[in-house]
Formats: sequence, structure tokens, C-alpha cells
Amino acid sequence: MSGASPIYGHNGWLYILENTALGLVKIGATINSPHGRLLDINRMWLGEKGLCQICNSWRLLADKRRMPPHILSGKTCRGSNHPPLHIDTKHAEQEVANLNNELGQGLLSKSPTVNKINGLKKRIEFFKTFKAAGEWTLFATWKIADAYYHEETVHSKLENFKCDLAPFGEVFKCSPEHARQVVIGAQSSTTPT
Repeated sequence: MSGASPIYGHNGWLYILENTALGLVKIGATINSPHGRLLDINRMWLGEKGLCQICNSWRLLADKRRMPPHILSGKTCRGSNHPPLHIDTKHAEQEVANLNNELGQGLLSKSPTVNKINGLKKRIEFFKTFKAAGEWTLFATWKIADAYYHEETVHSKLENFKCDLAPFGEVFKCSPEHARQVVIGAQSSTTPT
């Protein structure tokens, strides 16, 4: 496993969400209600929440078309009051140009700036072609100890099914029944350390 997490050892929920329109499943863990996660995922999927073009944070949209004012590093984020990425990418494209310019002038340190530029470019390209289809539904839940540990184990077992068709992670292109069997197998064969 990839290092200790402060939430290991907590009881929680392991869940499988299903999108029948695209044949996708999302497998996650939460210490809160799986129904709350379902609501949040559908808000992101259906565009009620948007991804900021600058800071990469998800927020409920102010008026269905703009990011609300929000804070980044103690200041109002430059993505505030602009459309989220699923509506428009122009602000993010301008941010890439500005960062490249400042980097070329030696005003920014190279490694973190290049990482930010590459991340922005990847998100811009993703959202230029992203089209949501269907909605997510709750397929299965388990209330278990060490839910986050088991989630990580399940993700590693489903690595070959990983899918990049969603604007969030932990999504796989397999049947929900296959995912359920992997979850059940992971619960019976793993013990957190």
C-alpha cells in the first residue's frame, strides 16, 4: 500500500456507484453517508458543481454558470466569478499562457510551475471533449472497519479496468457485479497493518 493514512482504522462505508449509460462504476469510501457522496458525485457529473479553471477545486456554482468567490492561498482565487471548466476553458488557457510567460522571465520556480501548467493543459483537453451521460446510482454499500484501506486494495485489484471518462477519480469500466465481487474478495483477504 502507498503509505499510511490518518483515516485508516476508522469505520466507514465502502460504496459502488453505477452509471448504466456509460457502463462505469465508481468505488469509494466515506465516513459520511454514501447517499451524500452519491449526491455530490451527481452534482459534479451534471454540472451543478464546477471545477475552477485556476485552483482545480470543486464548488457549487453561484448561478449555474459561474464559480462562486473562493479563497486560494489566502487570496480570492482568480477563477472566482468565471465559468467552470465544463462550460468554458478560456480562463484556464490564459492562465497557462501567463504561467509560461512568467516562467520564461524567471519569475516562478520551474518544477511546481511546470506541474501546474501540465495539470491545467490536461484538464483543459479533458473538458473540451467531456460530455456527461446518464446519472450515477448507488449499487452497493458496506459499513466496515478500515473502509479506506479496503478501498485502496480494491482500486489496486481493478487497476486494469481504470477509466478516464469521468472528471473525478476512482472510476472503472467493468460491471457493477464484477466490482462487487472484487470488494467482497478484498474484505475477506486483507487485513490493514
